[in-house]
Amino acid sequence: MLKEKSTSTVKKCKDTLSLIMNKAVADDIISKNYVSLSDSITVVTTKRVPYTTGEVTTLLKESDGWFKVFLYLVFSTGLRTGEAIGLMWDDIDFENGFIDLKRSITKGRVTEKNGNCSIDEFIKNDFKIKVFNNTNKTKNHTRPIPLDNTTRDILLQYYKKRTQDNWIFISSKTNSCFADSTTVNKYYWKPLLNKTKIEDKDLYTSRHTYISIMKNNGADDAWLKSIGGWTQSSRMLNDVYFTHESNERDTALANNFFYNLDKVKAE
Repeated sequence: MLKEKSTSTVKKCKDTLSLIMNKAVADDIISKNYVSLSDSITVVTTKRVPYTTGEVTTLLKESDGWFKVFLYLVFSTGLRTGEAIGLMWDDIDFENGFIDLKRSITKGRVTEKNGNCSIDEFIKNDFKIKVFNNTNKTKNHTRPIPLDNTTRDILLQYYKKRTQDNWIFISSKTNSCFADSTTVNKYYWKPLLNKTKIEDKDLYTSRHTYISIMKNNGADDAWLKSIGGWTQSSRMLNDVYFTHESNERDTALANNFFYNLDKVKAE
């Protein structure tokens, strides 16, 4: 299994199987939990290589329409792709400049703090989750996210041209939110990469890029963990997300990056 799956996935499978075996032992179905006697699995984390500031500049300048707004948001806030897809206009506080993040959308399901349901159920229930059934214990999709002035202004202009008052990013096929990042990747992200000749490190790498840019420019770890949705004891920030910027040119470009985008030379 380790040849085909990540160490994290294999460990989760082993832990789940061990719980089942423990229950079987307690019910006298088997005499011993042999899974617990197997070799331990060490989780190996691999850091993604973030996009350079020059690459981000090119992607932002070469994109257009709603997808340009989407990219500004994910690159300047560190939002997970599903969190960006799930944004609604009521989540944006333009006056104070922040996002009141409340949900994420993945594989056609809306997840909030206390529960999850299908997109259709969410809309039918007046954009609320009625059943508290949340099993997500690792990702915090409820937190305030500050907006820099440039991204806020771009979002405000997009708001003035909105075609509905609910979802921010709307699929032209359904006139509703995107059900998953798959469509965004296939029809918007990959064509943009082909156009710009930039390597495909996948759209989720925008989150890693944000963390690396911010930390390389002195952002506090505690603040970044809060913005990223991790607990203060989490090692995810440094073990998985942060990549030290050793290129002096890119470090210089990163300073006040989103405030001075027009001055940055695209690559």
